[in-house]
Amino acid sequence: MKKRVRAFVLAVACAAGAEAQSIQPDDLLVASSTGGATVLAVTPGTNVARTISSVSGAIRGLVVGADNTNYFAASGLDVFQIDPAGNVTTVVAGLSPGNGVAFADLDENGDVIVGSGWRAAGSVFRVNPFSQTWTTIASTGIFANALCLDRDTGDIVVADTTTGSIFRINRNTGLANTVATGLSTVYAMDYHPFNGDVLITTSSSILRLDFNNTLTTFASGTSLVKSLAVLANGDVIAGPHGTTMTRYDSQGQNIGTPYNGVSITKMDMAVADENHVWAIGNAVVGTPLSLSVRFARHPGKLYIAAASFSRQPGIPIDSRTVPLTPDNLFRLSQTVPALFQGFAGALDSQGRAGMNVLIPALPIQGLRMFVAAVVVDPAAPSGIAQISQPYGITVK
Repeated sequence: MKKRVRAFVLAVACAAGAEAQSIQPDDLLVASSTGGATVLAVTPGTNVARTISSVSGAIRGLVVGADNTNYFAASGLDVFQIDPAGNVTTVVAGLSPGNGVAFADLDENGDVIVGSGWRAAGSVFRVNPFSQTWTTIASTGIFANALCLDRDTGDIVVADTTTGSIFRINRNTGLANTVATGLSTVYAMDYHPFNGDVLITTSSSILRLDFNNTLTTFASGTSLVKSLAVLANGDVIAGPHGTTMTRYDSQGQNIGTPYNGVSITKMDMAVADENHVWAIGNAVVGTPLSLSVRFARHPGKLYIAAASFSRQPGIPIDSRTVPLTPDNLFRLSQTVPALFQGFAGALDSQGRAGMNVLIPALPIQGLRMFVAAVVVDPAAPSGIAQISQPYGITVK
């Protein structure tokens, strides 16, 4: 791999400039009902909340799209797309059943997962932003007040505040399994890519659900947190309503206040430029799977991607870790470009690139694999400027 990096460094000499945007990489994007249904951007440490866009209804869900460029807001019973300039278009309208959307996350095929469990009425939906269609992926009777994609397993983890239960829903079959009960007032969830835990907020604490479905406390005395975001370094931002946000390290220790400004509601939160590698479409045997690559801070630089069957224990790079295992699939992804197309190259002037994985026509349905990418820069520590989060794929 070192030889490959050196070859790329020799091949590419200069980087193009990035286009100016109102949303900057690593900004905290906040779905807020302050002053209407708005999307706000907060650069940590500035104490300023900038209005990016407004939508109709009552906003309660916000995600970064699979192309890592556009954003999707769930409001009322509708889902909207917001481009980097703040322009809004309607993706779907009138999700049913439900009184209003309650939370949103991004599915591994680029769809937007939406829950409509507000006021004990609703379900879980998959919204395709390309075909502008939606389907129900959980039977009625599960009122999704918060949810997230578990990137380790591919499950959709759902909190039903009406019954106080946590469910794991198989994203392919829609079958739900109850994994916890007795929780109250769950309003936010997020996946932590370093340890694979699902973070869950309650009325006074943030809990973590591990791969064994064991609940432990991540942070206590948090008050009612309605929005969570995990930064690239593993720190967690918690946003209760009001004038502040709180920053926790990956172990749940309070390490600061990234925002202390005007009072805003914080119904959901995302991090700009967080989906560096993501699929557009499903992984189906015998077909190519298209992957979007984008590192907005590094236009024109070289990147290298790889795949593996697991994201742990990872590959240490100084104090950081590439979330892949150097197994047989990893070696295959580096040596067979006919199957793993575009897994090395240069980012364009917007920090973007495209890759394809040719899924063989073999009986491998249910096989799970992971993809990650790094940005190569000889001036950066260890020659690596940025490492993506792991992206999980389940073959259908």
